[in-house]
Parts: sequence; structure tokens; C-alpha cells
Amino acid sequence: MKGHFSNNINRIKAVVLSIALITGNIIGIFPSNYINANAEKTVSDEQSLKEAADSEETIVLSEDVGIEEVLSFNDGKSHTLDLNGHNLYRSGERDKKSISEDGGVIILSNGSSLNITDNSTSDSGTIYGGVANKGGGILVKDGTLDIENINITNNFSKIGGAIYIKKGSAKLSNISFEQNGTTEEESTDDDVTVSTTYNIFSSLYKSVVSASEEEEE
Repeated sequence: MKGHFSNNINRIKAVVLSIALITGNIIGIFPSNYINANAEKTVSDEQSLKEAADSEETIVLSEDVGIEEVLSFNDGKSHTLDLNGHNLYRSGERDKKSISEDGGVIILSNGSSLNITDNSTSDSGTIYGGVANKGGGILVKDGTLDIENINITNNFSKIGGAIYIKKGSAKLSNISFEQNGTTEEESTDDDVTVSTTYNIFSSLYKSVVSASEEEEE
């Protein structure tokens, strides 16, 4: 009887060990970004936001976040930013005279993909405060942009006050553009400007998309 009990214990140990080995092999087969594809990272400040931008986790704002430097997605991977009813903005004293190359809020490059959304019930998430040479709110140098249910307001640049798209594609759905403009003395409305190589889809279909023959240097 004692020997039979001991044999059962050994069988159980063997089964547990086999499961552990199989599980380990399965985890080893799939890359970490596949396993964490649906992972979320809640952020509340610039530092945690930039750290999250270096991963493929879904970034969720837990409060308004002001950034001193442009938020860059340049790793060629896919990213999701959920404003969650909060604001993402350039902090500090900024006006049309503070224009700079990296003065915008977000830059997308190197074939990266970015989905910006607001999954809160208010749809009040807003990007604002960018003042740049091109794309005060968002500059797409090379990538895929998909934005929905957000507001882009009070951004300025020489061209493309809210968004400038040099190369890539963009899909806009239920976006509110307000008070975006040029940095000229007599500012004019300028929401979305694209270069000669672009592909843009918009459910807005207003006069917010204009083509420019100017290519970025």
C-alpha cells in the first residue's frame, strides 16, 4: 500500500514537471510582445509616458500630462495612446514666437504606427499647445496614424497647424479641430496639411485637408 502511494506521488510529480516544461517551451516560442499585446500602462507624468512609448503596451492617461519635450514614436512598431478623457499638451510659456523643429506634441517616424483614441465616456481627450515648424499637434514624418474621438486644439506651425503628414497614411474619425493655425502674424486656420505623397481617410470630410507641394527637408 505504501509503495502504491509512493508511485502515485511520483506520477503526479512527473505530470507537474511535464506541464512546466511544456508551458516554458510555449512561452519561449512566442515573443514577449505577442504575450503582452493587450497589456496596458497607466501614466500620469512625462517620464512614465516616455517610458511607455518605448514599449508596445497600450498607454492610458490617468490625468492631464504636460510634456516639456516632444513625444516621439520612432521604433517602427505599433502603439496605442488612450487619452482617457485627459489632455496631452506642451507645457511652459509658449506662443507663436516659440516655434521650433521639435516644438509639436507628437512625432511619428521610421514607419511606426500610432492609434490615438479616447475610450472615456466624455470624448474630451485633447492634444494642444504645440508650436512647431510643421505639425503643431502631430507630425507624421513616416508612419501610419489612426485617430478617433479626440480633440486637437490650439496648435500652431508654419504649415499643418494641427497635423502635418509628410509620408504615410492617416485615418481620422470623429475629430474636433479648433483654433489651430499658422504662425504668421495674421494667423489663418490650418488644421491638416499633407505633402505630395500621402493617403488620408477622413470621416469628417470638411475643408480641413489641403495638399502642399512643399517637401520636408
